[in-house]
Amino acid sequence: LCCGMFFLALSTFAAYRLYARPGPKVPEGKNVVTIGLKRIYGTVKLACKLPELLKFLGAFIIYSDGNATIGATVAVFASEELYMGTVDILIVLYEAIICYAVGAAVAIKLKNKFDLDPKKILLVNLFLIGLTPLYSIFALRNPLELYLIVPLYALNSGSLGAFSRSVFASMIPRGHEAEFFTLNQLTDKGTSFIGPLVVTTVATRTGSIRTSFVSLVAFFYVGALILMFFNQKKADAERKAFEDLELKRAGALAGSEESIIEAKEI
Repeated sequence: LCCGMFFLALSTFAAYRLYARPGPKVPEGKNVVTIGLKRIYGTVKLACKLPELLKFLGAFIIYSDGNATIGATVAVFASEELYMGTVDILIVLYEAIICYAVGAAVAIKLKNKFDLDPKKILLVNLFLIGLTPLYSIFALRNPLELYLIVPLYALNSGSLGAFSRSVFASMIPRGHEAEFFTLNQLTDKGTSFIGPLVVTTVATRTGSIRTSFVSLVAFFYVGALILMFFNQKKADAERKAFEDLELKRAGALAGSEESIIEAKEI
């Protein structure tokens, strides 16, 4: 109910206060769907020229799916395994929201103050978040334990979300921000069904949601394993090389157009 009221209020504000910014008209004989699919295909081809970006995106797809699944299953776990009531579960969820925001803000300040490596921050976040489902499998029998373990998850989850987007943004070639963040959202939200599907399948076969948390541990630590092979310096070099190549092509194109204009004038 609270989420519904929140989104209703913001949607109403956006509908009345945001200005319309119409884009170019759709060419005749084409539609928005086919144009969108072609642009996505073009973005994927472009991303293939940046191997380190693809490597990071692969890790992100896996661990972000696990992260979203924890948020979706914590209420079910609290209800079925700990027999917590609706009010207690709401307290847990609000605790997670507050800790998420605090975790993102504190992590950014620590990174700026001590000049920490974002990749190492992400790896630490993934290791600590992975401990929460691991602990839930073998322990976590009391509601009080859930209240204590939620901050460990949420603080690191806030940091994970902030730095994942920050690192991804640093690898995007100049002028391609919109299409790459669209790809980022497609890989994030477009595969978000996998985590709940795996957890539900395991829980159905074993008869316990607690056992299904093994798959969540795998999401975080497999993602962390892939991330270990990601090289930020190499990613920056690939981005710069791509930008330089585009500048050269743009300069050559501009030069050819000037030559054509001069030839016509003669």
